[in-house]
Amino acid sequence: MKTIITIGTGYSGSSAIYDFLKKTNKFTDPFPDKEFSLSYDPGGLLDLEEKILKAKSINQVNFTISQFKKNFYYYTNAENSIKPGKNFSNKKRLKNLFDEYIDSIIDFEYMGESTFMKHQNNFSSYLNSKIYEKLNIKKRKKIYSLVDYSKFKEETNNFMRKLFFVNGKDDDVILDQGGIITDIFNSTKFYSYPYIILVYRDPRDIFAEFKQKSAYSYPKENVNIFCKWYQKLINNINNQDFKNLKILNLNFEDFVLNHKNTIQNISEFISEDLSNSLEDFNLERSKNNLFKFKNLLEDHEILAIEKTLKKYLYNK
Repeated sequence: MKTIITIGTGYSGSSAIYDFLKKTNKFTDPFPDKEFSLSYDPGGLLDLEEKILKAKSINQVNFTISQFKKNFYYYTNAENSIKPGKNFSNKKRLKNLFDEYIDSIIDFEYMGESTFMKHQNNFSSYLNSKIYEKLNIKKRKKIYSLVDYSKFKEETNNFMRKLFFVNGKDDDVILDQGGIITDIFNSTKFYSYPYIILVYRDPRDIFAEFKQKSAYSYPKENVNIFCKWYQKLINNINNQDFKNLKILNLNFEDFVLNHKNTIQNISEFISEDLSNSLEDFNLERSKNNLFKFKNLLEDHEILAIEKTLKKYLYNK
């Protein structure tokens, strides 16, 4: 089972490639139209792995396990809830898988509470603890110890296999943003046979998208900060990853302007003929997103990006 993962910089157009692959109906899409960030989220798989390999503090281990459990609600809460989430479907199945996985990577547990754990309590929990103390009631939490690394790898592989095992089939899987561009190898290593499609886009259009949309997690107010952000992002890409992984570099602009050739490149990369799907994908929406900067950016913003990020512009 191959895992095909689209990764971009944010508003890079990677979702267009993901949408194309989804419409081919050749792959299992376990989390349709949702970015799958389980490996690299705070408290995600990489953090759990790090605590097994490096952490000596019970506080670090317990904090990460607690965060991993909380992440379940981040993935399954509705987008318009008080605490908005990613709204993954089939909550009952996911909850069972998450609970089974956590149980499988806990070696042993005991009741206790450190000063740090007390400090992490919210105000109501703090008041309750004071009441328990006055009543001479010992109220403690669970303290966990994790399994060794070989057991962690085994159980994580089982967890991921079950997570992607949809409709009783071991089909090839597609994931949108299943890894991060600045840590490609580590953020995709939990997948079965990862094939990474790395999507780049003219930074002038990326900044235009930031300014036009509610991209609050990205630098959208100041073009100079954006240039620093983008340059740092690209600088943090580990070139060694390209030697260790199956990675295909694509430009969003080529996907639109040289669609047939780009689809042929993807087909050869994943060893799957996608040419019959060309007519099923409407390029008009993507075409409308080309060179938006000409109408959305001010002249000084365009000049700043062209000067600072010249080698990343699309000029073909």
